[in-house]
Formats: sequence, C-alpha cells, structure tokens
Amino acid sequence: MVDYRFAYLFGTSLFGLVWLYIFLRRPDLRKEQLFMSCLLILGGLTEPLFFDQYWHPYFLISIPGINIGIESILLCFFYGGIASTLYEFIFNDILKKTSRENQKMRTLEILVAIFICATVFLFSQFIFKINIIYAACFGLLAGGITLIVFRKDLLLSAVLNGIIMTIISFIILIILTFVFPGIFDLWWRLDLLSGIRIFSIPFEEIIYHFSLGFAAGPLYEVWKGYSDLKKSLR
Repeated sequence: MVDYRFAYLFGTSLFGLVWLYIFLRRPDLRKEQLFMSCLLILGGLTEPLFFDQYWHPYFLISIPGINIGIESILLCFFYGGIASTLYEFIFNDILKKTSRENQKMRTLEILVAIFICATVFLFSQFIFKINIIYAACFGLLAGGITLIVFRKDLLLSAVLNGIIMTIISFIILIILTFVFPGIFDLWWRLDLLSGIRIFSIPFEEIIYHFSLGFAAGPLYEVWKGYSDLKKSLR
C-alpha cells in the first residue's frame, strides 16, 4: 500500500534531481541558480496562504501550529534554481554583460517588478477574492511583464522558459500521480478550481508553472544587466 505521507517529499525530490542535473552540467549557471534558489526559498513561507485554499498536503516535518513543511521550503528552493536557468540550459546559452544601465537603475527595475507582482497578487486575493492560485499566477505574470517592459529583448526567452518549466513540471506531476494514484483528488481543493484536468493534473498547475518560469526567467538578467548569448559564440 502506498504511503501518501511521503508524496510531497517525493515530488519535491524529483524537482531536486532536475536542479542537481542543471547544477552539475552547467557550472557557468551556478551563481544564478544559487542566487535565485535562495531568493525564491522565501516563497515557502507563503504555504499557509495556499493551505486549504488550493490544497492540503501532508508535511513530514512542519512548524508546529503553522502549515509550513520542510517540503515547502525545499520545493521553492528548487523552483528558483530551475525556473531561472532553463532557457540557458536547454538552448546552451551563456550570460553576457550587455546592459548600459547602472546597478541602481537595474535594482530599481527589480523592485518595481516585485512591487507590481505583490500588488496584483494582493488585490486579486483580498479585493477581488479569487482563489489564491489564480492570484499567484496573475501576480507572477504581472511581474514578468514588467521585467519585459524594461528588457524587451528577453521576451522570447521568458516565454520559452515558461513553456519549458511547464513541460518539466507536467512530467514530474505525471510521475507523481503514477506513484501516488489519486493524489490530486486527495490533496487538491478541486471543488474550488476550474475542474479542467489534463491527464488528471489540474489545469491550475500548468498555468502556475508557466507563470513561475515566465517571471523567474528574466529576473536575474534584468538585475545583473545580462543578455543570453549562444555558447558556441564564446
């Protein structure tokens, strides 16, 4: 009999394998990967907002009285390192300094993008009262679009990054449902969602992971003033 208590940790570990593969194969991306992992690890602290509004997973190790588990922290850590480097990894690109803007201007652009992301999320969740997963998607997309406004040359890479993130997460979720049959019916609040499912996977998972990849992809490049350059041209 399958022990569903390990489902969250199992799914998180699959993302961890992808993170490790990128880390080992592309030493030139490690700085970006580690930075973005440490930045997005803060997203694990938002788990109480999602708990019972989007899903109610089982945590092996959790903070007493708060719906935050070690799995939440690890997953966001892996999310950051994966979602920020997929485009460069898949298309064999390197990061090259090209921006003419100074560091203060680039930092301001990042702060503006984060502010817009947070504002859209908060308005969607607390003013318009929509489900938190949609609020999160709207916030991420708004933040990503803001980054693209500042760096229009990153539009294609951001979109492709989101698509690749969607494909990888979809494969991982397919594996998860094979190992833990019916997991989405047990843990996800399907009654609060659209009801659209692809191979049993809620459609919301697909749009969330695209939004995450779309927003995280260009963030480091905007902050550092980097552009993508084919590795073969180095």
